Amino acid sequence: MTEEEYHRIARREKIFYAVLIIAWCFAFAVWFTIGFPKAKWVLIGGGTLIYLYLKSTFTGLPWSRRLVRPDPVPAEAQEEVETEEDYPLISETERKGYTMLAELCLAEETQKKLASFFETLKDYSGAGEDAEYGGTLFYVMEYMDEEAHIFFLMGLDWKQDVETLEWRIESALTGNFGVSVDLPDFRTYGNKSISAPSVFADYDNALRRKGFQLGFIDVECDEYVIFVHRTADRDKAANAVQRIGYRYKEVADLAI
Repeated sequence: MTEEEYHRIARREKIFYAVLIIAWCFAFAVWFTIGFPKAKWVLIGGGTLIYLYLKSTFTGLPWSRRLVRPDPVPAEAQEEVETEEDYPLISETERKGYTMLAELCLAEETQKKLASFFETLKDYSGAGEDAEYGGTLFYVMEYMDEEAHIFFLMGLDWKQDVETLEWRIESALTGNFGVSVDLPDFRTYGNKSISAPSVFADYDNALRRKGFQLGFIDVECDEYVIFVHRTADRDKAANAVQRIGYRYKEVADLAI
């Protein structure tokens, strides 16, 4: 029971008993002044029992339950609890950055589906390390990956296997651009991870032969955030990434 519910039921109980007391006081006053037969007392008693039986209807609390005041929430805890409504919307510059990236990397139909998402996107940049999302970008990545199932801004751990990289690149190409590219066979890399020398370069070279390339968002941690875009849109992609607050990198810029 919340504090608000407690006070609401408490007010209703006061009114409930006040009405009962007033009714009986009125009955005694009439009895002392003009009197009335015993049948009237039976009627009053029966009405009282019915009234008491309907207590839960009037107050919202049945006779089987006691009204117990909830423990107060410490002020410190109240300040720490944040809901979606506590976060402001992202800036217009940042929103423009995400929509620009969507225009460069996604099919037109997919862009339309995501229009409302970007319009209502919250700013999680000040949420702190203990928040559900480490930042707006990571919220967007999680939404695309787990809810929208769109291969757009994709996070990969530095220890990720090459097969996953190939799967994500292929899915982005077919789902967003409707094309296929002859990519390297992940099996040739054995147990190597994506951070092994030449892995990103090999896949990037294959993409460039078809007019595409890998773009990287520098999140300054042990995770790669990649996306696929046309080589001709390189400068536009870099500008869009800058608008969302990060640095754009190509494969040649990676310290591998």
